[in-house]
Amino acid sequence: MGPFRSGTSLTSQVLSALGVDFGPHEAFQLEPDRYNPGGYFQRRDVVEANTHLIEGASDSIAIPSGPEVILDAASADWRPGVDLDWTRNSPRFGLKDPRFCATLLTWLRRGALPAECLKIVRVVRDPEAIARSSVAHREVGSFCDYDLGIAESMARTYDARAAWHVSTLGIPAFEISYKELLSEPQRVIEHLALFVGESDQERLRRARQSVGKRRALMRHYAHKLSNPNLAFATARKTLKAWLRA
Repeated sequence: MGPFRSGTSLTSQVLSALGVDFGPHEAFQLEPDRYNPGGYFQRRDVVEANTHLIEGASDSIAIPSGPEVILDAASADWRPGVDLDWTRNSPRFGLKDPRFCATLLTWLRRGALPAECLKIVRVVRDPEAIARSSVAHREVGSFCDYDLGIAESMARTYDARAAWHVSTLGIPAFEISYKELLSEPQRVIEHLALFVGESDQERLRRARQSVGKRRALMRHYAHKLSNPNLAFATARKTLKAWLRA
């Protein structure tokens, strides 16, 4: 967990390379793009449930209420359509959504997730850097009206909500600095692998390779160019952007 644009997607990509299952890709909310060429890893049904929880107790997605307030306001049918059946056959599964910073308590208290086998990976990043990235992102920017001040407040609020969960619930937690993940990937990934219980060296190698936006962008666009439909869609988007310029 961590604020929007804090590095949770890259961290999820690393965890996936370490053998953590995020479920069937066809249920992911967002496709990989130039902002997150390695993918977003957040599930459509989970995002919808978390959005419902936050909107039911908060003025906006940007500034969610505290976890206990959200729990108290949650309706009995707060997660209609959420399918976690795929987790039953996964020795290690993960759920990623920045909104968990505010909603995880509800998932635990309402019995949707088993606290006894849960681990938290918390991602931290400089709030000002998060704000700059947020206002440039098509979806996240809309949460904060593409305003740097609101974006920074959003980042600090989500980070505080995540810190509350870590300090209050007593669940094993591992903190990742996005800056350190980029600058010292080998050290950070080795510690993360120990935390999730993975020692396979081939998986660690793949996890290290997943860090680095230039490499990920090359894989992203190579995949698009290898698929005629995706290549055509990319060319059409580029042409539209050029015509608008």
